[in-house]
Amino acid sequence: MDWLELPGITRHVVQQVRTGFTGDGDRHHYLRELFLAAEREFCSLHAYVLLERRVHLLLTPMASGQAARMMQALRRRHRAGGGGWHSLLLPDGEAVLRRQRWIELSPVRAGLVAHPARYRWSSHGAHAVPVRDCPLQPHRAWLALGPDLAARQRAWAGLVATGVPRVRGRGDGRNASGPWCRQAGGVSFAGPWRPGQRHVRR
Repeated sequence: MDWLELPGITRHVVQQVRTGFTGDGDRHHYLRELFLAAEREFCSLHAYVLLERRVHLLLTPMASGQAARMMQALRRRHRAGGGGWHSLLLPDGEAVLRRQRWIELSPVRAGLVAHPARYRWSSHGAHAVPVRDCPLQPHRAWLALGPDLAARQRAWAGLVATGVPRVRGRGDGRNASGPWCRQAGGVSFAGPWRPGQRHVRR
């Protein structure tokens, strides 16, 4: 078995969207197909962000080759899947949390919003505020942030806040929980996380 296809290894998947998303309806459609593909192919989806021409996913396949099959299924079901994609394997623990933070801070780095809580099309709301009916599956490293959900959410919000630059951005003011999660009601890392490991093209 190719070690790159071993199950249980978390990976950061980057997908190119050649023509960009056409609007909110298109983004809703993409997320619907994404969650369906993850469920059908036994991939635990931990985090995501939809940008104009790129999608970042954090996921763990439960069986060999399932990450590739999930992306292939997504390509068949949504036109945005027509772009290429590559994946980056991650060691467990702190590296996963750093990468999740990097993903959810992407809209801030892109100048779309001043804080990730103001960006609708990411998983940040599901990790920082109480939500229900959310199809994301928290990574075990995230679950280790605290003894209960409230403690983990506080820890995550504080961790993400350390990566938010003190500059003004363009906020959209929409529901931070995102379209797929309905709102129901002392961790730090030194330095930014920068992608640097080898990428594996599919």
